Amino acid sequence: MCSTDDECVRLCLNGHPEKSRHLVLRYEVPLLKHLVGRLGNLDAIEQGYHNGNTSLGLLGETSVIKKLVKHGNSWAIVIDRPILDLLKINPESQVELTTDGQTITISPHCEAEKKSRVRAARTTVNEKHTKAFKKLAE
Repeated sequence: MCSTDDECVRLCLNGHPEKSRHLVLRYEVPLLKHLVGRLGNLDAIEQGYHNGNTSLGLLGETSVIKKLVKHGNSWAIVIDRPILDLLKINPESQVELTTDGQTITISPHCEAEKKSRVRAARTTVNEKHTKAFKKLAE
């Protein structure tokens, strides 16, 4: 890890682009917090990124290293306020944890969004297989 930002920049320019990781980790959350404050929400930032109005390449996926902390008989992960703000999560929000057996994904839980996706999928299936469903119903 670089001891200063200037050192990281110098190393990057001298053939060690992996040293930029230190700068990304250090400035990513404060930058996103600043942009959300100025633009209002993450959607506006992503829109600017996709329109080429910014050189941010870190909006699609953010990686933060965290340690588990003891919480009663369980373990917890503390999520920084800027990340909660970006995801519009507050202490009353429900989050959804999903896993593939190797990774954990934490995302805001939105029952309405899931219902909407299920409704859309059901409509597509019904339209595509109307004849088969009518035959099965006979």
